[in-house]
Amino acid sequence: MNCELESIICDYSQGCFICKECGFVQKDSVTDYSYNQNIEQPDIDKRKSLFYTVFENLFSQFSLIFSIAIENDAKMLYEEYCLKAVRQCLLHGKNMEYMVYAFIYVSAENNNFPVTLEFITDPKIVKKLLKKCINEVKSTIGCKKEISREYGDRQLESFIVKYCNMLQYTKRMTRDIIKLIPKTEFILRKKDIVACGLIVFYKNNKSLIKPVSQVTCVSELAIKRVFNELCSK
Repeated sequence: MNCELESIICDYSQGCFICKECGFVQKDSVTDYSYNQNIEQPDIDKRKSLFYTVFENLFSQFSLIFSIAIENDAKMLYEEYCLKAVRQCLLHGKNMEYMVYAFIYVSAENNNFPVTLEFITDPKIVKKLLKKCINEVKSTIGCKKEISREYGDRQLESFIVKYCNMLQYTKRMTRDIIKLIPKTEFILRKKDIVACGLIVFYKNNKSLIKPVSQVTCVSELAIKRVFNELCSK
């Protein structure tokens, strides 16, 4: 993109050159050479806090709700990256939006939920620079990562997403319900029934059993039994 030179500014908080008129990222990974490379813990904590803030904003914008395992792994991978990046003097001067997308991409890949760069629709993101960022993250932390199985029941998760959409629940509520999946570990019932029971349990309102049953076409009695099992845990 051909932007006027006078419109190009350096965004030190994000570590990149951008066009103040259109927001286009002209150059990623700007390094401030006046910065002391012996990065102190408060600075690391500040960058982690910024990462989590940007992560929440971007992650919630996806049209599809990604697995909670991907979200958790991405954050843990960034913690690991910070430790290694400090030793290699790589932490400073990174565009945080690029970093967040890179860690989501790597985490999804590690969780056998591969995505393409097309899942990023932000026009400000330059795919070539993002690929570079992804490769740098992979080389720093290593491509192999033990997959988190804390929220590994994708079939149950898919029913929760489906039914929450039918009930017109927000993405935030849907993600909160998905986080309750570990509570269903010893409930040996069909996944669609468990999903409905978990929705009612999240709302903590037994009167919702009938309307949830009507919307999802799942037996009221079955939902009630799952709800009671969850309440007894």
